[in-house]
Amino acid sequence: MRESELSPRGARGRVLIADDTQSVARPAARALGQAGYECEFCASGSETLAALEQRGADVVLADLARNGPELLAQMRGRYPGVMLIALTFNPGVGSAIAAMRQGAFDYLVKPLDDEELCATVKRAIELTRLRNENAQLHRRLEMAEAASLFVAESPAAKHLLALVRRVAATDSIVLIEGESGTGKELLARMLHYWSARSEGPFVAVSCKGSLVTAVEPLRNGAPGPAAALQSIPLTRAVGGTLFLDEIAEAGPALQADLVRILDQAEAAGNDTGLAPDVRIVVASSRALKSEAEAGRLRADLFYRLSAMPIRIAPLRERREDIIALSRRFLAAYAVKSGRRLSLTSDAERELLAYRWPGNVRELRNVIERAAMLTGADFVASKALELAPRVEPGKAERVASEVGGADGKGSLVEHGATAAHPAQAAPPGPASEPAQATAAEPAAVLSAAVSAAAPESASAAASGTLQQCLDEAARARIKAALEAANGNRSMAAKSLDVDATTLGRLIRRLGL
Repeated sequence: MRESELSPRGARGRVLIADDTQSVARPAARALGQAGYECEFCASGSETLAALEQRGADVVLADLARNGPELLAQMRGRYPGVMLIALTFNPGVGSAIAAMRQGAFDYLVKPLDDEELCATVKRAIELTRLRNENAQLHRRLEMAEAASLFVAESPAAKHLLALVRRVAATDSIVLIEGESGTGKELLARMLHYWSARSEGPFVAVSCKGSLVTAVEPLRNGAPGPAAALQSIPLTRAVGGTLFLDEIAEAGPALQADLVRILDQAEAAGNDTGLAPDVRIVVASSRALKSEAEAGRLRADLFYRLSAMPIRIAPLRERREDIIALSRRFLAAYAVKSGRRLSLTSDAERELLAYRWPGNVRELRNVIERAAMLTGADFVASKALELAPRVEPGKAERVASEVGGADGKGSLVEHGATAAHPAQAAPPGPASEPAQATAAEPAAVLSAAVSAAAPESASAAASGTLQQCLDEAARARIKAALEAANGNRSMAAKSLDVDATTLGRLIRRLGL
């Protein structure tokens, strides 16, 4: 019978005694039990680790002569919050000194003095709880700061924010998909922060390299999938959230283990995932459905992970967020550097006219670099050094098309393919002069020319350049409308332009 079964768990803490000498272990357990601690005997280091995995502990008393240094090394990696107190017959031996240097909380000399034992355990538990409280406070501050960094000016971002708040109240597995740099981990942290688990830990693990290779050695001699996944810090995530980033990079062995564990959790009626009371959130920069169809991801794992999918739109699809994000990043850098910084209107127009292939991460880097290099108290367009640079005057022409120089609500694509304002100014009255609306974004007409049928282009080749562009745009828009059965929204989407811009082109071209 275990000693822990004889002494019910008290409020003071739980202690594992890793010493197979009964004359030492039993008196120690008796003294600690009388002081209000729950105790459990462990005959070896492996048994101690198993007890930590299954039932946890606040303090471990370990005999250094048998398993102290090895146990300490394992605990540092897997259970950093558990204090180890070394037991030795001789305080001067090198192993005791080495254990202290490696992170043991303290050591006690055998035979143990009951009063000294209880006092040392009490100090260890008090320090553990103080550290845990500080870590919890730090985590909550981090989560609050992370949530405050999420900018939701665009309709897509506002919808995403509302969805995250609803999903956070559940314990279901969540799949977050989005391009690199869109903020998938930030979203996972917000899910945790707004959940009932916010006081628990948030543990982030990347599946790209170290996780997969770390699992492999444990498969030899580890009979169950729970043991095979010991390299995943599950115990550190108990009561909180485990975030598995880039799940599409997981190797076959890890995928198989995850499927078995999720099957066991489902059979037990546990929706939280790999371990009791752990919420699982996974993320991928590649579409998991495509990965499963290509055979790189197990189909059964995909179905288990995709019960609650959330997609983060790339920055080019939520242009209304660009200026707000830029100002937020600039303000944060200004606080760190003790400077007053602002964006000029030409810089904001250029930010709106860029395509942002690196998404929010690229935007942050561009703003911080520009703020670092500028010697003035403002960041101008030249300091942004965007590549490819916006053509001179193009950003200003596009900004004027969509409602002013401040760029609010602008949804302008940069490059030779398209430019689409998100909140263009409403068209003027029918009596408005034609030249007032004739200056459509050059990139829209350029795209129409490149996509128009050859016969249309050749038919317009004899006219002026503007007539050629108009004829090509007319043919392309007409084809898009026919393909969409007259639905302007669908046609605008296929043309990669805003519906307002398409409506203005239709009126001007007489379609």
